[in-house]
Amino acid sequence: MAASGEGETRSVFVVQRHFRRVRRGYDPSEVDRHLQLVSEWFRQSAAGDRARALERQWQAREQEVSESEERARQLLESKRLEAQATLEGARLRAKADTEAAEQALRDAERVVRERERQAEILLREGREEVERLLASARAESDQIVERARLEAAAAEIVREAQERAQRLVAEADAYAERLSADAQQRRDQELAAARTAAEHLLAAMRAEAAEEVRALREQAEREVQAYVQRRHREADRLVDAARHERRRVTGDSGS
Repeated sequence: MAASGEGETRSVFVVQRHFRRVRRGYDPSEVDRHLQLVSEWFRQSAAGDRARALERQWQAREQEVSESEERARQLLESKRLEAQATLEGARLRAKADTEAAEQALRDAERVVRERERQAEILLREGREEVERLLASARAESDQIVERARLEAAAAEIVREAQERAQRLVAEADAYAERLSADAQQRRDQELAAARTAAEHLLAAMRAEAAEEVRALREQAEREVQAYVQRRHREADRLVDAARHERRRVTGDSGS
């Protein structure tokens, strides 16, 4: 009771204290003495204990906020690394798809080369067949002319035989040209079709790979942004709560 009365007396003394004025302001010795009494009263009073307890609580809250911010930073870094790993995986998949498309193009070119080789074989065989036909036609024309010369001495018969031989030769030449043109046309058509198919396949695979990379990048960015926003909101909420608590503690301490 005596200590409580003394504390109340000192608190009144601290609050309701008037200093003597000197020439240049308050008396410094009285001010120092008053500050010493304030310090002693604050250490010994229940208000001082409560203020120190509130200060410890405030420090604990500050520590919690700091730890929360550190956890948020670590989680953000983890998500960033995860997003980088996702993008790298997408890049590697796109690279693998591109390599597969290039391999498909090489396979198509190999098929085209094989078709060209087969077309050349067909063309060569066609030419050989034409040459055989020409040789046979020439031999037949020679035989016809010879028989005509032997069977008839008339110039008209010889002329007719020669005309027939010429027609056979012309027909054989025309047939040879048609075979050559048909073989060349088939070769060109097969080559163009194979190249077009390979180009379409490569373009489709590249477009699919690019679309997959874009979708993965957008998804990773959305996830990172959503996570950052959630962590920012949580950090803001913790900071606001800490600030509110600090204002409350400051208000309680001031009252």
